[in-house]
Amino acid sequence: MKNKSTHMEDTVEIDAPIDAVFAYLADFRNTPKWHMNMKKVGWKKEEPPGLGSEYDWIETFAGQTLVLDGVITSWDPPYSFTWRPTNSPFPITGGWTLTEKASSTVVTRYSDNQLAGIMKLMNFVMLPMAKRQVRLELKELKRLIERSMKA
Repeated sequence: MKNKSTHMEDTVEIDAPIDAVFAYLADFRNTPKWHMNMKKVGWKKEEPPGLGSEYDWIETFAGQTLVLDGVITSWDPPYSFTWRPTNSPFPITGGWTLTEKASSTVVTRYSDNQLAGIMKLMNFVMLPMAKRQVRLELKELKRLIERSMKA
């Protein structure tokens, strides 16, 4: 039986121009400011990020600290980018899409995983919690970007 992918997606409207929002998201050093589980994120090379750029991050998950690597799999500034981990124990991919709306930007964050076995059961239990967490993280992202636009 083929494993079904679990898709998670949420959207927030940020009162800021699309270029500013994309720049904030593309600077992965900002991620721990709004992502609850993220402790550190950085690019492996000091160059502008783009397709194929590699990054590393430290995240807490289920009481454990994970040290992971990832790669940018698509890059279309200021409209979208996608990513995937290269050494994660969990098969997940994700990305961002940004859409201009008058003087604001509609931001969509999404991810897909293909967990199996006991991890699939854990996903069933943890998915509602994860969705709530993403919602809170997007609210914090909105707050931080909008605050930076007023500074």
